[in-house]
Amino acid sequence: MKFNKSALNPKEIKELEETLSFKDVRKPLLALNNIYVKATIFSDNHLINVSLEIKGTAQVECAYTLESVDYPLDFTESIDISEDENNLDAYFIKENTVILDPIILDLIVGEIPTRVIKKGAKLKKEGEGYRVLSEDDLKKDKEEEYNPAFDKLKDFDV
Repeated sequence: MKFNKSALNPKEIKELEETLSFKDVRKPLLALNNIYVKATIFSDNHLINVSLEIKGTAQVECAYTLESVDYPLDFTESIDISEDENNLDAYFIKENTVILDPIILDLIVGEIPTRVIKKGAKLKKEGEGYRVLSEDDLKKDKEEEYNPAFDKLKDFDV
């Protein structure tokens, strides 16, 4: 999704609608296809405000099973674009053509929770080289732990 800054009239609203698919996605995303984006663009001389409405489904990895899970997306976000590189509250874009795709991808990644768990997935209690313990079980294991290296100390009278 892109637009030209020179085509914007000050104080006039422009709307764009597009369905996007992203080929190169990064974790936590596995796939991102058919994402509906509606952009409402408003220019006020040196600052351009873009309100984005994003809807669709992202495929992400389940934190327990590592299987693909559909995560619904339905959110709005507002960003500012400026030609002033000192404006830290806005995206700095000097070129006339503004490409919104990388910004939209960043917003989607920010919307995905750190851990997505597939419905019905259970955390495994043990596997190859690990097991999950409660605090009480860990304490009990520490108390029952036997280290033969200290057997020689039993011979000393203290």
